[in-house]
Amino acid sequence: MSHRPLFRAPLIRTAAALGSGELHLTAYLEQVRARIEFGGIDPFYADLGPDGKTLVLAKGKDVFAYAADTGKERFKIEADPQRVHEAQRAVSVYLGQARADAYRAAQDLVRHGRTRIRDYYLDQAAEAMSAANHAQEVTLRAMRTDEQAAAVRGAAAKTELDRVTALLATAERVAGKGAA
Repeated sequence: MSHRPLFRAPLIRTAAALGSGELHLTAYLEQVRARIEFGGIDPFYADLGPDGKTLVLAKGKDVFAYAADTGKERFKIEADPQRVHEAQRAVSVYLGQARADAYRAAQDLVRHGRTRIRDYYLDQAAEAMSAANHAQEVTLRAMRTDEQAAAVRGAAAKTELDRVTALLATAERVAGKGAA
């Protein structure tokens, strides 16, 4: 086959550095895993075969399988064009439905968020109203208490004034008799 293995150059460098055998295979598989983990290979397009010694890569509509120990292409599978179009239509329908579902979910999240914000501010307003009503009641109670205390103080002052007036009157009578 005319297809060149996608990772032939790193594989040859690894083979030259490590020699051949199990170390070579282990190092290659670790390279592939590292590339998948760190973004060098899209994990949707690359995977290891069930035997752990086959690297399977998808490119476009073709799938390639490489021997991990030699780097040679084991086989290639080409997709049927009719099936590709059917799959593309199915994916298009699925993506449209997924987009619609995501839009509905986003709208629900926004609606829920707005409801929570509205409820929060309504609770804050109710609490502020309750605090204002309580402050008003306390102020009215204090005014009534001051009015009652003023009335009691006024009555006590009037009693004291009456007593002093009576004493002055008695003192004038005594002083008037002493002068006469």
